[in-house]
Amino acid sequence: MKQCRIAAALAMLLLLPGCWSSRDIQNMAYVTAVGLDYKDGQYIAYSQVLNFQNIARTESTEVGGEVPIWVGKSSGHTVTEALGSLSATSQLRLFWGHVKVIVATERILRAGMSGAIDAINRYRDIRYNVLIYGTNEKMDDILTQKSLLNLSPLDSVLFSPGPIYSQVSPILPVNFNHFISAINEPGDPAMVPSIGINHTDWEMNKQKKPMFALTGAYFFRNSKMIDRMTLQELRGARWTFDGITRAEIAVPDKEHPIASVILGKPHYSITPLLEGNEARFRVQVKVRGFLNELYQPYSVAQLERLSARIVASEMKDTFRAGVAKRCDVLRLQRELYRKHPAKWKQLAGSEEWILNPGSLVEVKVKVKLVNTGKYKGRP
Repeated sequence: MKQCRIAAALAMLLLLPGCWSSRDIQNMAYVTAVGLDYKDGQYIAYSQVLNFQNIARTESTEVGGEVPIWVGKSSGHTVTEALGSLSATSQLRLFWGHVKVIVATERILRAGMSGAIDAINRYRDIRYNVLIYGTNEKMDDILTQKSLLNLSPLDSVLFSPGPIYSQVSPILPVNFNHFISAINEPGDPAMVPSIGINHTDWEMNKQKKPMFALTGAYFFRNSKMIDRMTLQELRGARWTFDGITRAEIAVPDKEHPIASVILGKPHYSITPLLEGNEARFRVQVKVRGFLNELYQPYSVAQLERLSARIVASEMKDTFRAGVAKRCDVLRLQRELYRKHPAKWKQLAGSEEWILNPGSLVEVKVKVKLVNTGKYKGRP
């Protein structure tokens, strides 16, 4: 009986098909970034393809060697048609499972992202957690931009923004799934970072070398872009994200500094205040940090008070700039919707907007400097 079972199992194995549909990995083109544009009623799709043999980190890899970047471009009446047309001339099968970034031009952001969102999410290979950016640069320039030391584009801020953004940026990277969640959540200020190219800061052999730089953020409501805010306008937003690990401020200001302070990991809270047919808000920030430089003999307690004033001032300035552009940068409306949804619906109406310059009644900030470096207290 045992031999019969073994014979039957072997016979069944002979009936199983082999890997006839398998493909050699070296015979596929791996798309790492997707660019989207909209012009004259046509969607324009870009695909960035990298040769992983050139960017794999091995002992024989030549640091600083040229890394070729291939960019495909096609158009269509829909995003799906535009993306599909790229396969007709790619020569190799395009594999979309390694897409890490989606970059959308300002034109398509203004036209509306609902079609693009639907098309991209129906591609089974493209993951939900890819990064998304907006830009007003030429898409060819964005997708062919190199990293420092001519390293792979995968080592640039576009693909790996986390460590840098958490230290020098007033906003954090945004994943595509978080963006979709935000635009479908009433009161939530959906935001997409704006990526640009800096042409002045870096040189190689006395020749200017462009590098990626964050330039601001685009804000959305109901899948439609509302407006764009610059980095300077967004400075107060950094105190609302606990993912910000290192934010430097000059005390009391850049023109007459007496100290430089590093702050990070703020704790941000919002208290909605309902007053008749109007909602007002009180916000509170608690943040810890350390003394980076001291130019004049001020005590730690004095520096904490001055730092708190600067943080509060930045938040108020960002709030006013956001209200002028109808962008809820401090996420006040979202808090009202979550705590008092009925009241929010009553006040927001069809425009889903309730803020005015008087909506923010108090910004309370507490700064704690936990150390002063190797020097203790005053110099």
